[in-house]
Amino acid sequence: RVTHANLAANSFAIMRGALASDGTKDRGLSWLPLYHDMGLIGFVIAPMFDRTPVSFLPTMEFVKRPSYWLEMLHKHKATITFAPNFAYALAARRAKDSEIASWDLSRIRVLGCGAEPIQPATLRGFVERLSKCGITAKALLPCYGMAEATLAISFAQSPGGVLRVDRVDAEALREGSAKSSETDGSVEVVNCGPALPKHDVCVMDAEGNTLPERTVGELCIRGPSITKGYFQNADGTAAAFKGEWLHSGDLGEFRDGFLYITGRKKDILITAGGKNIAPKNLESELKQHPVVGEA
Repeated sequence: RVTHANLAANSFAIMRGALASDGTKDRGLSWLPLYHDMGLIGFVIAPMFDRTPVSFLPTMEFVKRPSYWLEMLHKHKATITFAPNFAYALAARRAKDSEIASWDLSRIRVLGCGAEPIQPATLRGFVERLSKCGITAKALLPCYGMAEATLAISFAQSPGGVLRVDRVDAEALREGSAKSSETDGSVEVVNCGPALPKHDVCVMDAEGNTLPERTVGELCIRGPSITKGYFQNADGTAAAFKGEWLHSGDLGEFRDGFLYITGRKKDILITAGGKNIAPKNLESELKQHPVVGEA
């Protein structure tokens, strides 16, 4: 149940707080479907609060030719765009050298990425592939959000043009500890920044106790963007909304006050040996395979 107050709070937090948008200079561009919260709230409702113009592309045009998104960013001189992780991988892979040579994407200051697990290798590859067009890592904006928070919860601008990640031991991560590691058995989790202004995020254990930094637990959120519950679903509301906190079902950890998403409570593969594996880590490994990665 998203109220007008929820929409207003999230829209202002996104446009004024996270993006520092300027309706006289910025221009958004989106191919995201309008039945998705990132497309509807992120590119229709929130920009209206700040009078930022937006160009819309038919979603199927992106599906048929992912590089069309980049072509239109060039044509419309856009400064802000958002998409899930997979879109950056597709667009970079399908863009032709001749197309890249003809585009000027140097005006883009925000390349938002969210709505699904973020793979650092995907974003690095995108920047490397499109660097000749003027794309830089400084524009990368990993973010975290969910429909229960209206849309956005946190954003993390890449400081100094560097995508900030936490490289942790995969085995320790499965046990609930974000232990730094540079070995072959490590995985990268992306910095999704601090919570939006006037919002709070904490990491809790199963008993509702707040956990210290570098400890993995369930992400719990509160603030003016958080809805009060699910429509005509009292049981679902009681399970997720406890006191002033929304229990997201997502797993994460904090490091130096910044949020890192590590997985989802119910999204776990259990092997025959009894080990728990996060699907996103398995996907990341498969993408390195010379055949599977191109599929």
